[in-house]
Amino acid sequence: MKTTYAAGTAGLIIILALAACQGLSTAPAVSDTVKATPSFASDIQPIFNASCTGCHGTSGGLDLTSGRSYAALVNVRANADPTKFRVAPEDATNSYLVMALENRATNGGKMPPSGSLTGNQIQNIKNWINTGAANN
Repeated sequence: MKTTYAAGTAGLIIILALAACQGLSTAPAVSDTVKATPSFASDIQPIFNASCTGCHGTSGGLDLTSGRSYAALVNVRANADPTKFRVAPEDATNSYLVMALENRATNGGKMPPSGSLTGNQIQNIKNWINTGAANN
């Protein structure tokens, strides 16, 4: 009888400990609120972390991981269409990143393939680009 009680108590302690740990992550949450001037670090990188780095981490020809994504995107020619920049500051419409997100890219299809970005997240990426694509 004591063994059953001890096992049940240990299980309850584990459950409570796990519940207490929720929300302690240091990773910024992905916002679904449109912002006029989104921050790269607070608003854009979390989108990449949640929806893009599974494929565009250390492979896939484009590294969107934290600390590397900005340099891989802004004023860098797109591999799939070298006539376009991946991100052309102040020109979201002609930025290859937005073209891929909106399924207008000439190669590669819609990104992410799962279609997991919301319209508001895409709009934040566009707003970030159109306001100069700052590394902030």
